[in-house]
Order: sequence, then structure tokens, then C-alpha cells
Amino acid sequence: HAGNRFSPGNNSGRISAVQIDGASVDWANLTILEAENSALEVTGAGMLMLDKGLFVGTRSRALYVNSGSAEVANAGFFGGDYGVWIDAGESATVTNSAFDNFNVEAVHNDGLDAASALFQNNWWGHPAGPHDPSPEDGRLNDNPAGQAVSNCVDYDNWLASAPPLPFGPVIVQATLVEPTGDDPAPTQLDLIFSQA
Repeated sequence: HAGNRFSPGNNSGRISAVQIDGASVDWANLTILEAENSALEVTGAGMLMLDKGLFVGTRSRALYVNSGSAEVANAGFFGGDYGVWIDAGESATVTNSAFDNFNVEAVHNDGLDAASALFQNNWWGHPAGPHDPSPEDGRLNDNPAGQAVSNCVDYDNWLASAPPLPFGPVIVQATLVEPTGDDPAPTQLDLIFSQA
């Protein structure tokens, strides 16, 4: 059970699906789907280098930099509460990647310096870039159609369209349309795909 020590839905057993603790890891082609907690956590002053990744439908954070650093390129972050969460004092760099369909924020930096959250040259679900309505950190991009980011995230030079990623679009939401009339069988399934 990705992100749960016991069974799906058991709130007392939630853990990160994959944890890098104090190690330096260089990965390619990593996919984590539907993790119940954080999909991938960097802790213990660990270091992640990832080329080509896919994170879909994570309940909490797709990538959680708790203690250490992460460098990611050519990845897709789709659905869940947060795409990337960076604790204060830690760092992450993500480039040529796509963020879409987050409930809270695509990127959250708990630190006070945008140099610890370098997210240039990414797709934010809209050609006008991410949604950053607060000028508190000296950056402002009021675009409610884009994916939200916290203060202290360097999202300059965003991409006007999704980058070519090493996988096709993924289903980010499926809704069963309830039947009408006397026929109890479902008549339609509505699917929403990522834009990457």
C-alpha cells in the first residue's frame, strides 16, 4: 500500500511511499501513483536527482523535501494537495516539468528565500503561468487559471505549453454520471486528462 503501513484508508498508518534518508540517489523514470501520504520524501540530509518522473493523485505531497535537497527534470506532477513541499532551510530545483490539478498548491516553500525553490521553465496548467496573488516576496502573477504557488518560489520563464514528457496524458479525475430514469446502469463516465 503506497504510503500506508497497514491498509488503504487507515489514517494511523500513513507514511511516505518512498523515503530517501541520508543517501544521495540518482534515479530516472520513477512513477508513483495514488500515494496515501507523501509519494517521495527526502530526509536525513538526503539528496535526490531525478530525470523523468510521474507523480499522480498523491493525497498529501508528491515530493516532500523534509531535510536535504532535490533536483528534478522532465517530470509530471498531477493531482493531490501539493506537488512539491520544501521545508525551511532545504532546497529543490525543478525544470522542464508540468504541474496540474492540485487542490492547494503546486509548490510550497516554507523558507523565506526563493533561491531555495528554483522552479523555472515549467508548465503551470495555463499559458500565463502559475497563480501567485501575493506580492509579499517581491513576485506577483495573479492568474487564477494557473496552479497556485506559495511565496518564495522562483517560477520565472514559465512554459506557455506543456513540455514533451516521457509519457502521455494521464487521467486526473473520473466521474461516473448517475443514470436518469428507470435504467439503473451508469450511462456515462466523464474523464479529465492532464494537459501533459
